[in-house]
Amino acid sequence: MMAEEEYKEKKIFYNHYADLSSILGQDADNLLPHLVKERIINADDKVVIENEPSPGKKASKMLNYISGPLEAGNKESFEKLLQIMVNWGTLATQSLSKKIMNEAGITPIINPVRDVMEAAPRSISSRTKPKIADLVNLVVPQAADKWEKICVQLIGDEHRHIVSTIRRDGHGSEDCCQRMFDQWLDLSKKPTWKDVIDALESGSVRKIALAEELKEHLAKIPESPPPQRHASPPPPQQRSSPPSVSPQQSHDRHSSSHEMVVDKQQHDSVIEPSEESTDQADGHKPAVILPQATITMDCGKGMVTTTVFNEIKRTVCRIRSPRTTGTGFIANVQTRGDEYGMALITNNHVIPTPQEASASRITFENVFPGRKCTLKGCDIFVKGKEAFRSSPDSKLDYTIIEIDESKMKEPETKKPLDIDPIFMFPTDIKTGDQVYVIQHPRGGDLAFSSSESTVLDPLLLYQCTTDQGSSGSPVLKEAEGDLKIVALHRGGRIGGCDFQGYNCGTLIWEIVNDLNGVRHSPLPTRDQVQQALTKK
Repeated sequence: MMAEEEYKEKKIFYNHYADLSSILGQDADNLLPHLVKERIINADDKVVIENEPSPGKKASKMLNYISGPLEAGNKESFEKLLQIMVNWGTLATQSLSKKIMNEAGITPIINPVRDVMEAAPRSISSRTKPKIADLVNLVVPQAADKWEKICVQLIGDEHRHIVSTIRRDGHGSEDCCQRMFDQWLDLSKKPTWKDVIDALESGSVRKIALAEELKEHLAKIPESPPPQRHASPPPPQQRSSPPSVSPQQSHDRHSSSHEMVVDKQQHDSVIEPSEESTDQADGHKPAVILPQATITMDCGKGMVTTTVFNEIKRTVCRIRSPRTTGTGFIANVQTRGDEYGMALITNNHVIPTPQEASASRITFENVFPGRKCTLKGCDIFVKGKEAFRSSPDSKLDYTIIEIDESKMKEPETKKPLDIDPIFMFPTDIKTGDQVYVIQHPRGGDLAFSSSESTVLDPLLLYQCTTDQGSSGSPVLKEAEGDLKIVALHRGGRIGGCDFQGYNCGTLIWEIVNDLNGVRHSPLPTRDQVQQALTKK
């Protein structure tokens, strides 16, 4: 006979089966690597689940590995799943996990600091600017209950009104805490990890244990000078041999949890080296930070003028959706019949649904000199099914959301945003052409990297350095003194198919064809990738 405690956990599992099914499939990319690490599933099972076409089927297979042991009287896998969810899931996943653990009488073990900091020590030091994904993983779960007091410590009394705004718009303490860190990173001129530690140690907050753990790991990391910011890209001869990026480095993660520091998934909203991290350590060319000053961009075969380059910079934005951080850009897209209108373009794995589009925030860094402009999706996106078009990440992985141009104004001044959208028109691209990815790696400063490319319908392969947060970036080529869009950056692996150290983007002509009802080319197999890169 099953022990009473085992029966209780089995009952709780099935009572929440529907909730788990709706959450786990959407958050599979964050959780699967940790399920493998805890030996709940093996690496082959992970690939099978990743290749499932729908979130529902992914969740069903994941839960099968929990229900089997539970039926046999073993509750260990169920408890490990809950601990993984509370540490590595999105805010919604963490909330559900805590609810279930409370019912089951399980104590959450929330301590991601050691794993995260030891995984990427070069990317974190006491004087560096924290990344929002790091704050979400390291601080939010353990400090959300004191978010208001932390806010006052970080932002100052003169911005106390922000607390009221966040309290009004937020959904629970963890969401409010994340919004608070977003505001701090935007308002502070030089935010550092030391600021976070000082706030945690303050008399009104007193999160001493968390502060000590952060300090302990920061003390182990040798200080290094900040990355050099280049005023212009390296000369063409240096770019003709693109950096070799390993398969683990080249794909991105998606998720609001820690996509950038640990290799947990296949998208660029998820992993990759940063300018402070593995690229430089391994001798690879990092993405070049784009300065605020105007520059002329040498594209090898031609020169892109200052005016053109700055127009492109203004179109690119940082996206913070409920599930992840990514990049997007503003384009003119065919909307109704022969009409063209303004739209935001990014990956489906960054914004997969209209609901998440409305809950997202879009930040432009290069529209107004010296200040950022953040807009809410619910304020600028056109409502209705026809205004949201998307292809899942198992296919072309794009999302296009129509924008109400009259709402594209700075919230405080109501000044219209001066953006000349990229024209979404297919441009010829052939193997060997140099391409450029303009991106917000790790949700940070705008940056670009370049390499030669290989055409493999419906994808374009390249070795441009990217990072977590780069998903949804425009991939461009020089044509007659202009920069033309040729692909939508997505990552370094699709399902079980990796690209041997190359990143990939969906070709724009395939997206345009899909919008017009033309069947797109099937995704390449491993053998086709191998053959294409061997020919190159």
